[in-house]
Amino acid sequence: MNILNKLTIKHLKMNKKRTIVTIVGVILSTALMVGIGLLLSTFREVMIDEAIATSGDYHAKLLNVSSNNYNTIIKNNNIEKTYAKEFIGYSKIDTNDDFKRYFSVFYANKDYLNHLELVSGSMPKSDSEIIIPEDSKTDLKVGDKITLNIGNRYLDGKVNNSNYYSKGEIIKDYFTKEYTVVGIIKKDVYESYGEVGFNVFTYKEKLDNQMLYIIYKNPKKTIELTEKIAKNFSVEEYDLNTSLLSLYGVSKYGNIMRSIVGLLVIMLLLVSVGCIIVIYNSFAISVMERKKQFGLFASIGATRKQLRKTVLFESFIVGIIGIPLGILSAYIGIGAVVASMNILLKD
Repeated sequence: MNILNKLTIKHLKMNKKRTIVTIVGVILSTALMVGIGLLLSTFREVMIDEAIATSGDYHAKLLNVSSNNYNTIIKNNNIEKTYAKEFIGYSKIDTNDDFKRYFSVFYANKDYLNHLELVSGSMPKSDSEIIIPEDSKTDLKVGDKITLNIGNRYLDGKVNNSNYYSKGEIIKDYFTKEYTVVGIIKKDVYESYGEVGFNVFTYKEKLDNQMLYIIYKNPKKTIELTEKIAKNFSVEEYDLNTSLLSLYGVSKYGNIMRSIVGLLVIMLLLVSVGCIIVIYNSFAISVMERKKQFGLFASIGATRKQLRKTVLFESFIVGIIGIPLGILSAYIGIGAVVASMNILLKD
């Protein structure tokens, strides 16, 4: 270490109060900037969790996929997970619900059944066993046997596929099947809002005309990969989980992440200006205090470059202490805020 740097350290020690104030300024500035980023990042994670809880964790849904195409699609290296179910039909039930009057009966493979949340009982292991949601408002319980007339909804002589129950609907083209209720589940998050029937599931591994839910390894490639799969396998209908994908920055249109990043940049710019002014003033005072000292250094041969390095070395010492402490403070502070919010806003 050269003599100028040693004198800089000595100067910092001699002016402890100003040095501490400068370090505290750096700590607070760093904590503020890092804290804003952490808050917005936490906000994004909360929104992602909320999107998964309400619409599911899938990225894309393909409709009417045959068993042969399914076996080929799941081998795609870009796919992390798949879930598959097949709609069988509707069955009118005795329920206290004013809006849903049916069971929407589905076959489901093991992967799909595993993503469901079991409340009691077990998952079906054959197509004569069934699981029902706890919110179906029926008197059914585990162990009960139920006979369902499963078919299509008809209204005024035409098939009715709307999501609303209409007075006068009847079930036609039905077949009768007896099931044993083996489990009670929480409502399936993949169930579309406003469906006319409660989703119930029985087991079948090889499905035809199935709904295939896909989770990709890289969500940002969802649109490109889904369009390619749909084209290669002649899938005419597919849906994207737009509420979740937009939080990953994936959208054909404007997306939420772009707004969040823009907000973050604006906030950090405003905060940075204030922080720079505070720290600049602190170092300006330090330079003014050392002006006489710099004059002595110059008189014994110190160059302007060496004097500049001296000031930068002082800033390095202050920064190497203040910045890590600022980052640590931000994590502790935001951690405490988030923990408090989790308690206060538990519901």
